Amino acid sequence: MKKMSGTGRIIGLMIGGFLLIIVFSWFDELYMHPFFENQPPWIKNYWEVVFETLSVLLVAVPVLIFTRRMLNRLYYLEGFFRVCSWCKRVEDADRWIPFETYVRKNLNADTSHGICHDCLADAKAEMSKTNPTPTPIESET
Repeated sequence: MKKMSGTGRIIGLMIGGFLLIIVFSWFDELYMHPFFENQPPWIKNYWEVVFETLSVLLVAVPVLIFTRRMLNRLYYLEGFFRVCSWCKRVEDADRWIPFETYVRKNLNADTSHGICHDCLADAKAEMSKTNPTPTPIESET
């Protein structure tokens, strides 16, 4: 949710800037008069301002699309968190903290330990190599 509000705010500011350029273009054509003496009579040229408006829109649309895609990509990449390959600690604000602490702090959740099916199978295989007698783990399954 936070990333969309940041993207929306930036895109909104860009749209406002492009609209301001269009408004100034129309204001100049409709209300500005020559300020210098001995100027020929001022003739309003609506085709010029329409062309300027279309030019601004032709620039604005690709810029807005590209910016939105880049911001979404940036927020996506910022969403990753770094985990140490050796000790499995997580980087949080330039500090390396245990994974359990990170989960408790940022996700407001507690952690518990268990063993997945693959690791259990590996442990059983390792135990059967070193100890050929059945173990309590093997007899239960």
